[in-house]
Amino acid sequence: MENVPWLFVTFGSNTGETVYYSLKAQYRESVGSVVEYSQCIQASCDNCQSDGHSAYVLVVISCLTALTCAFLCGFMIKKPDFTFLKFVAAIFASMSTLMAGIALSLFMGDCQDRLKDYINDANIVDADYHWGSGSVLVATGMCFMFAVAAGMFTMARYGCGAESDAPAAAGAAPQKAQQVPSDELTSI
Repeated sequence: MENVPWLFVTFGSNTGETVYYSLKAQYRESVGSVVEYSQCIQASCDNCQSDGHSAYVLVVISCLTALTCAFLCGFMIKKPDFTFLKFVAAIFASMSTLMAGIALSLFMGDCQDRLKDYINDANIVDADYHWGSGSVLVATGMCFMFAVAAGMFTMARYGCGAESDAPAAAGAAPQKAQQVPSDELTSI
């Protein structure tokens, strides 16, 4: 996961090369081969690597909280009316969303800003910035976990538990299912 590119910069007509920035290192693609870019002496490289380590830890925390949320959702299959468990699962989904968002903004925001500043200072005009597969994957997961968190909060607040308590709260006795005679079923 640390070697998946989160950001890459393509350079146009001058060099025709691409530099990939992962959470761990930088890679340079030139003439069809990709090599680790260990000659990067700019301050932006060290700062991006530092941000990358922090983003990696936040993504791991996000994955663990998403796994906990999935476990709690699986447990709710056996106890669907346990409203407190729904709120706990929603909190874990929200925490997963928050950690992924922080990781994404930390690496994609800070690192990309530093790279833009460096490239602008170097007077390179044909550089294009792109989101890599790692950042797209984290952003997609963050959106899905946000949907899960919103759904869990909605379900806990307005969902199943409130529906099952509605007849008792209105003062009416809950109705039991009545058996239908078999001759009525055949005539339908």
